Amino acid sequence: MTDRLDGLARVLTIFADLGANLIERHLVRDGLDLHARKTGLQIMLEERGYEHANATIESAMESEYEISRIGG
Repeated sequence: MTDRLDGLARVLTIFADLGANLIERHLVRDGLDLHARKTGLQIMLEERGYEHANATIESAMESEYEISRIGG
């Protein structure tokens, strides 16, 4: 995501619009091969089930965010 003031808000809006609840978030810069104006984001979301989680991930990917799913 972009490392600008509205970068985090834009990402979280995608999840909020789909009804996902944010549990935890961490900005990640170390160990990632990112442009200087980008940052990584590790989040934990509460979903309504597997299908809801998949829809949330697909929506973020359609918005051109790269997603890696961990667990579940």
